[in-house]
Amino acid sequence: MPYAAATSGRPEMDIYRIGRAVLAEIPVNGGVPLRLLATNVRRERTGIHATLHIVLGDHELAWTTCNVERDEERGRLARKAHRILKSAPDTAKDCPAEQDLIRWLDEFCRQVWPVYTEALTPIPLVPEPGPPYNPLLDPPLIIEEGGTILYGPPGRGKSYTALALAVAADAGVPLGPIRPVRPLRTLYVNLERPTISMARRLYAVNVALELPPDRPLLMTPARGHTLHDLLSAIEHAVSSEGVELVVVDSLSRAGMGSLVEDASANRVMDALNSLHVPWVAIAHTPRADATHVFGSIMLDAAADICVQVITQRQDRSLGVGLKVTKANDIPPLPRFPILCYEFDGGVLVSIRRAAPREFPEIEAERQLPLPDLIVETILDQGPMTAAHLAELLGYSRSHVVNTLSALQAKGAVTAYRSGKEVLYALRQDTLPLDGEEGEGEDEL
Repeated sequence: MPYAAATSGRPEMDIYRIGRAVLAEIPVNGGVPLRLLATNVRRERTGIHATLHIVLGDHELAWTTCNVERDEERGRLARKAHRILKSAPDTAKDCPAEQDLIRWLDEFCRQVWPVYTEALTPIPLVPEPGPPYNPLLDPPLIIEEGGTILYGPPGRGKSYTALALAVAADAGVPLGPIRPVRPLRTLYVNLERPTISMARRLYAVNVALELPPDRPLLMTPARGHTLHDLLSAIEHAVSSEGVELVVVDSLSRAGMGSLVEDASANRVMDALNSLHVPWVAIAHTPRADATHVFGSIMLDAAADICVQVITQRQDRSLGVGLKVTKANDIPPLPRFPILCYEFDGGVLVSIRRAAPREFPEIEAERQLPLPDLIVETILDQGPMTAAHLAELLGYSRSHVVNTLSALQAKGAVTAYRSGKEVLYALRQDTLPLDGEEGEGEDEL
């Protein structure tokens, strides 16, 4: 909704909020619109600050970053723009008076903060049925309008996992056991690594996910810069490129003060949440404790989901478990996904669902009950005997048979004979044509 500001005998200006910017257009002599633009609007300790631009048609006349409540800074900017207008042959004739330009900028700056905060005005909220969240991944590691922090010690596969999540979400393809609900136009904000390194990692991830190796991903080549430096560029990408998910590597490059200070942590989270699209941010952990995010507790508090990256190395493979340690609105995920990254000569070649018991150190964090372990094992490896299940899972055969009987009674699994063996399958699995469904191993 525009604000119409009267300017004492001159044309009215309509003032709008566009993203994190405020814009006014004023028709001047000659019919070319004069635009007043305030970007990066925010409240600082000393008042309302913004970057002010004065633009005529397609030409920027003058700009400055300042406290918009200070008269001398506004006047200096307006007079500079007027001098440029007056000195140019094509604009001198229709140049507005200096006092008019000062008056317009004064009125614009007076309205900047009310217009910018209008969207925050309390309104009646209409109740809506449905679950408290809309998942964008299954399991719901990312949710609509939510923020996810992916954390772990350095060198534990966080960046590869974040990039793989970004590519899978962008392409709408599975990442091992993780499946996007729909494709999401994704922006990867690279603040940590050289562009050539990211290009080669992207090639490897594409191959691992069985995508065309040269499939591009929208990415900022911004090593050596901070998230604070790039906020305007990210906001522009969200609006102009239709970005639906932003992945940030990493919070340690936020550039908004020490992350251990509550005020700095809140600034970082406010900046990410103000993008108005789901985001995933990589975070590190303290040297002595890998169970929580390094920095103020306000980082955890502002995120909707926190995911601990748990890893285990085996020869040429890396197991990566994604354990949800904090979640708003989503149910607990005891069966958190475990990925297996396979490397050849240090180059990623495949990403798949980890097999049961393949990474026991990670599985120890799962604390799954035996029924869930059985269902997951059959889902991963297909129908099998009770003896084979017992061997894989490390339980006694009698305990596995009793648990299978309980799962049969609930309709979760079915049993059938294949030659001399009794195989157990999930209920939705297709039985062999010559298979004979039965009631369980004891009865067959």
